[in-house]
Amino acid sequence: MASRLRVEVGALAFLLAGAAPLRGQCPDGTPPPCAAQLPPPAPTSVAVLSFRSLSGDTADAVLAEGLTDALITRLGQVRRLTVMSRSAVARYRGRTTWGPAEFGRALRVANLLTGELRRAGRRYRITVELTRAATGVVLWSEQYTRATDDLLGVEEDVSRAVAGGVVGRLLPEERARLSARLTANGAAYEHFLKGNAYLAQRNPVALMGALSEYEAAARLDTSFAEALARVALAHEFFLDWGWTYRALPPESLLARGFAAADRALAMDPVSSDAWMARGLLLAKQAPRTYEGAVPALERAVALDPLNAEAWHQLGAARWHLGDDSAALGASMRALQAEPGRAITFFQLALVSETSRRMGDAARWLDSTLGADPTFAYAYALRAYGRAHDGDLRGAREDADNAVQLGGVNRLPGEAALVLVAALAGDTAAARARLAAITRLFVDSTRLIFREGLFAASAALAAGAPQRALAFLELVQPRGAELWTGLRLPAFDPLRSDPGFQRLVAQASPSGPHS
Repeated sequence: MASRLRVEVGALAFLLAGAAPLRGQCPDGTPPPCAAQLPPPAPTSVAVLSFRSLSGDTADAVLAEGLTDALITRLGQVRRLTVMSRSAVARYRGRTTWGPAEFGRALRVANLLTGELRRAGRRYRITVELTRAATGVVLWSEQYTRATDDLLGVEEDVSRAVAGGVVGRLLPEERARLSARLTANGAAYEHFLKGNAYLAQRNPVALMGALSEYEAAARLDTSFAEALARVALAHEFFLDWGWTYRALPPESLLARGFAAADRALAMDPVSSDAWMARGLLLAKQAPRTYEGAVPALERAVALDPLNAEAWHQLGAARWHLGDDSAALGASMRALQAEPGRAITFFQLALVSETSRRMGDAARWLDSTLGADPTFAYAYALRAYGRAHDGDLRGAREDADNAVQLGGVNRLPGEAALVLVAALAGDTAAARARLAAITRLFVDSTRLIFREGLFAASAALAAGAPQRALAFLELVQPRGAELWTGLRLPAFDPLRSDPGFQRLVAQASPSGPHS
């Protein structure tokens, strides 16, 4: 079984002008169309709610999240099942007063899988229930008491019981997929699960924790190809987000990532995740042309057509190279593999923006926040849409949410606040906020493309086009990601500027090489 990466990382997030505001929510808190307007969910649909850790140990809580994610991935291998994505389920975490019916309506599923994990010395006690959402009837339940190095056994038993309970007798191919093991080393697998849970948190501290867990897994099982594939991915993520790891320069991170990916492929030439990691690293190695990246990503999805992250990344690569139609197609395949994937909804919104399909972009943005109401970039985007539609109060609320939810990345929300102040006629406030953004980069000699695009968007909103160009001039490398960002409507005011045109030519994948 190829292990699929169910994390919401890797999509670009730019502030865009002109997006329509989101529609309202249904009475149960879900996005439209409301449940009363829809047919009943498919009887083979299931959502795995986050497993609870009862031990009070933070490490066990991380492990419980990793086990949840692993069951979503494993059940997703059964094509007859419709399994809700991790991000869709995470939206409703903490709804302690809800019963099965409420979860079923909100998630549009017929079945719910819930579980609890408790550590007792060197053993785990794991309780699992499969429930019919509409009636609350428990279809199957089991309690497992296993050694701490037998989580794989529990995962297999649970996935077979759940899949069989929902779709009936399993086909031989389905049983084989559900029984496949990434490693025979239980301790290594526990580190792997924890690494996946950390990786999903999308911040530099958690990413360091993920890399540490994956490296530990690879040390315990030197043939654990998927752990090495995740080591490679973690290095690429540090590069992608411009985060520092052990003060290593970008070329060292790239070299370490390639070394891990090559080792993984030497062990397992048909590892979808390893080919995906190699494709992403190739894009970083040749940031303008993406030489070799698309074939590697195509290899990844050919090996595992259910690898939603690989489809998503293939869509992103196609988008950066200017093939919007292929980008939309690959992104839709990601959603087919993993319904309710917020990061892919957002990517579809951005691709639609660059294609000037503003209505489509607004609808995809609607879906993004419906699937994940903690998506900071989407709040920033909605703030832009509301501000341009005259709803400055709503825009301010959304921009504040983007700042609060952005964590270490407050820039999207701060840039949106510049626009809100400018459209409110408070020029002094807009300029003051722009000055604060400028101070963030006063000593910078280079910016990653996201930083440059957000800062430039803020400068344009404040009426400082030359400042916007100055920010864009700092972006390195001048490659396909920057070129894609410069296509967005937010930068229309600069289209006729010779300096802007020079930047576009320098970043264009099809332009002359300097």
